[in-house]
Amino acid sequence: MKSCIVAILAGLIVAGCGNPQGPNPNAAGTQPAGKETSYPVVTLHKDLTGLVGKRVFVQGVAENRKYAAFVAGVDVFVWDKSDWPDSVVGKSVLVLGDLAIVDDRATTRDSNGEIRQTSSSVLYVLKNAKWELVKPKK
Repeated sequence: MKSCIVAILAGLIVAGCGNPQGPNPNAAGTQPAGKETSYPVVTLHKDLTGLVGKRVFVQGVAENRKYAAFVAGVDVFVWDKSDWPDSVVGKSVLVLGDLAIVDDRATTRDSNGEIRQTSSSVLYVLKNAKWELVKPKK
């Protein structure tokens, strides 16, 4: 069963399953209503510091990347989702999940056969994620 997310907007209860329309982007940085309101809402990558291991909301633009679905602006991968549906790519999404770090190290072998690290990047990921589209401004 697809996950359900419930949000209260302008005094109205909006409920849906799968990929429902979500909170107003004017409310970015505020906590969506409902029983999961104690989680921080992150809209900038720099604000992820100190939140690893915690359940958080992130809001940004849906993009498909090599590893998984991606939330641009916050620069977080949605680890359990390989791709966003075509109808969602390029749109604002609000994602709730457990923030973790994945160390993506690229390695090569030198002429002696020894393994050498050539680059390293730390990827922020959301695991056990639920998501919803953010309604565009009217």
